[in-house]
Amino acid sequence: MLVWLLSISYSLFVWGAPSPGSSSYYQIEDTLKLSRFAAADQVRVQGDGLKNSLKQLAFDKKASMDVRWKSFMVYVEVEKEQSLPMITKALNDSTWFMRSAGLTALNSINKRLAQRWAYKIMQKDSALLVRMKAFEVLKDSKDSQVSHLFWKKLFSEDSQYKNQSLWIRGDIARTLLKDPKKEDHSKWVQLLHDKDKEMQMIATQALQELSSEEFKDVNEVSFWKEKYPNSQKF
Repeated sequence: MLVWLLSISYSLFVWGAPSPGSSSYYQIEDTLKLSRFAAADQVRVQGDGLKNSLKQLAFDKKASMDVRWKSFMVYVEVEKEQSLPMITKALNDSTWFMRSAGLTALNSINKRLAQRWAYKIMQKDSALLVRMKAFEVLKDSKDSQVSHLFWKKLFSEDSQYKNQSLWIRGDIARTLLKDPKKEDHSKWVQLLHDKDKEMQMIATQALQELSSEEFKDVNEVSFWKEKYPNSQKF
């Protein structure tokens, strides 16, 4: 916590904010030390000057990640739906953590719109952590297009590194496992033959769910590999 507060003070001293010693400098420093909701209350009391300073800091590329993220989230908490233009700017920002912040903020204001953005982001964003945020927004969706996207990303190169699964891959597989579909049987078979042992185990559980009663309790990966020796490329 102390390191984070020092980071805020240092970033404000070095970059972009009002000069140290000024009343507005101390207003921003004190505000960013508060929780997001308490900081938002403080901004409402102090008025447009402090709010506009936070808006400026959020997109100051010389400021630290902590300062930019907190400034942005506090501003959105104050402005709510009125902050949508700023959220859209964040979603299109070149900095990965601002895209993540934009999606986080949008999901707190308009979940339907956040899902549309998340669908787009998960397909092509270059940053794994941003794609993971998009997954978090989409994971409870029942939309068949989202399910199709999950399967696509499960087998895509950007979900793996040197043939090893990245975190997002396990998250996707476990989400699909919650409601395995018969039409996805061949995809589960392919996952059964994956190099990742965790994927094999998840696929085994899915195939158990999709099988007849006599195989419901068979959880040996080797059994299912013998039963389905050929994986079909997805």
